[in-house]
Amino acid sequence: MHAGNLGLSQNLESVVGAAGDLLDLPDLVLVFRRRGRQRNPRSGQSRGIGASTNVQFLLAPSRSAISSNTFAAADCFVVSLMAGLSGFIVPSKLYGILAAGRPHVAAMESDSEAKHIAEREGCGLVADPGSPESIAGQIRALYLNRDLTRQMGERAREARAAI
Repeated sequence: MHAGNLGLSQNLESVVGAAGDLLDLPDLVLVFRRRGRQRNPRSGQSRGIGASTNVQFLLAPSRSAISSNTFAAADCFVVSLMAGLSGFIVPSKLYGILAAGRPHVAAMESDSEAKHIAEREGCGLVADPGSPESIAGQIRALYLNRDLTRQMGERAREARAAI
């Protein structure tokens, strides 16, 4: 899942692009839970790559709806950021993800906080932010190894308590 704003800084094109590499996993769905009144700017792209069956865009009914319930609803999260923005933007959703005990795929540059937390705390995997194949590979790794996903989720909750 990706929860939060759907804006240019999140590099969502790469995340939606990853869906095309995951079509062979019929029960895997990439969910974008967004807030605000903006249209689904990426839904046309998901149809264009033939991945509309495994990509869903959901509107949160209010700003507060992206909360612990949202973070508890997914097996893992993708936290992404465009190249060049590390150090300027810190995705605050990361702390909600950790508190919910969910692992994350940090699709960010090497100097990003989400990447450092994933590696240091062992609560997530790192992907190249500009590579749909890399993002899909890390999502696939968590999908195929449920024990790893569970262990990373436990470490995520511990990491949040320590921060």
